[in-house]
Amino acid sequence: MNQVPLYPGPKSPITSMARTAFALLGACSLLIPIVVLNFIRIQNFRILATIGFVLTFIFYLVLFTEAKHMELVAAAAAYSAVLVVYLGSSIP
Repeated sequence: MNQVPLYPGPKSPITSMARTAFALLGACSLLIPIVVLNFIRIQNFRILATIGFVLTFIFYLVLFTEAKHMELVAAAAAYSAVLVVYLGSSIP
């Protein structure tokens, strides 16, 4: 009988580095826009900057992942929602 082991063993260093890089990229993709939006005072420019961040996010997803169309739409919606909530909560 061929059973899958409960513990698959240690991960390769390349896998660990890739996971670390992905985590840092994910954190930066949320923190950098929030910092930038914090310095923009004119609401119309903040909206334009948010559109730019979302388009950049989707562009990188298309280039560096093999996500399907619906996964891209879901990722864009989730990312947009986070930035829009920040925009709405920081209106002066």
